[in-house]
Amino acid sequence: METLLEAFGIKITLADNGQEAVEFANKDTFDCILLDIQMPVMDGLTATKNLHNSSVEYLKTVPIIAMTAHAMQEDIKKSMEAGMQ
Repeated sequence: METLLEAFGIKITLADNGQEAVEFANKDTFDCILLDIQMPVMDGLTATKNLHNSSVEYLKTVPIIAMTAHAMQEDIKKSMEAGMQ
């Protein structure tokens, strides 16, 4: 996926886990955040909630897109309730 996004001129920052993604997003500005639902240390749902509850203003509205192999309706609902798109 990294190569595909870069081919379109998109600058990416990779986090190894949800906690690291939250730390990166609190230190820098991103136009969009892609999060996997299942990440080590902190899952994507928890990371999304932490990002939207951050004191960093842009994080309250930045698009957060769920990346997951989960296709069950309940998983989609949980992602949407967490604030993912």
